[in-house]
Amino acid sequence: MDADTQLLQAGARALQRIDALQMKHLDVAAAVGMTPDALSRSLRGQRNFKLVEMAALADHLNTSIHWLVTGERDPYEVKLSARHEWDAHSRSDQDHDWRIAKRVGNDMAAIYHQAQLGPAGKPSSVPRGWTPLQGAQWARQHLEAALAPDEVVADHLPDLLERVFAIDVFVIDYDTTFDAYSAEANGAKFVVQKTTGAWWRAVFNIAHEFGHILHNDLAYSDEERTVRADEWWANNFAAELLLPQADVRAFDWDAGSVKDLAEFVESHRVSTLATANRVNSLGISPNERLAAALTWKTPRLMQARHSPFWVSPMDGVYRRPRFPSRVVEAHQLAVAEGRANGQTLAWMLGVPVEDVDPTWVAGPSMTAERLHAVL
Repeated sequence: MDADTQLLQAGARALQRIDALQMKHLDVAAAVGMTPDALSRSLRGQRNFKLVEMAALADHLNTSIHWLVTGERDPYEVKLSARHEWDAHSRSDQDHDWRIAKRVGNDMAAIYHQAQLGPAGKPSSVPRGWTPLQGAQWARQHLEAALAPDEVVADHLPDLLERVFAIDVFVIDYDTTFDAYSAEANGAKFVVQKTTGAWWRAVFNIAHEFGHILHNDLAYSDEERTVRADEWWANNFAAELLLPQADVRAFDWDAGSVKDLAEFVESHRVSTLATANRVNSLGISPNERLAAALTWKTPRLMQARHSPFWVSPMDGVYRRPRFPSRVVEAHQLAVAEGRANGQTLAWMLGVPVEDVDPTWVAGPSMTAERLHAVL
């Protein structure tokens, strides 16, 4: 196919996408920095798109340049699950900004692309129709089999997901507009968690995103997902994985003390909110003292067992960025072989670019915003 035919078809596909999304051409032109006439002629194949215009158009239409040009999915186009919070008052999902999710997912996908890296292995998924209880019990059995008898799954969750389920886990210092996503690019499935001091939230987030991957509900857009059902499955999966029914029911909710509750919450590496939700979902009625304590913030509950100056061993785990070792090693090889510059590798290692790529010409320091521009 010659270049003119490809451009003609790119215009036709863009027009098809605009019509499908019921967008006005004037609004599209303004959003992508084109005049209405230039957009119109480009859509009809009478004018070539500039690369910057096509990139802006693909972003605005929530698709890829690869699809606009070829009509086929880009193998590195990201499939993901963006978190939707359930608003009990309005009884509706509070939509997450899919563009933010795509941006983060695409940046991570580009990290794989730069190093020409595919999946670590064949990621598992549970049979369609399995309940969250079945999925969590099956997953916990496999995770615990990789641990020593006295170890806790939640303490090693990122490493375990990589070793046991071939799911990469990133913890990144990035936008403050997200907590965590699960995604797939070029066959590689991964979880992205934002750096945070609230380790109990990070643990639940990662377990939740793990559920999405096992449930195999990642998609190219929200329109392809059954959002409420998918979120319900992942939430209940994470609850059972971290707070097994048997453990929750075995706790003495009638006579237990607040200190006992603090020990229970800490030992399961969860928050008071997650525990309260779990107790409620199982129809358990705690005594008055425990019911009140379940409304506290997690740090306050921990003080019932420890001094105000106590620091959890988990405290620093998610404060610092974390990158899968195989991804770092793939970038080290790519830089050594001249297939990639050292910017992304330096960002992952937290060092100047010159330390990993002596040929690099020094420029502005790397930030999350500049990384997004590079990727």
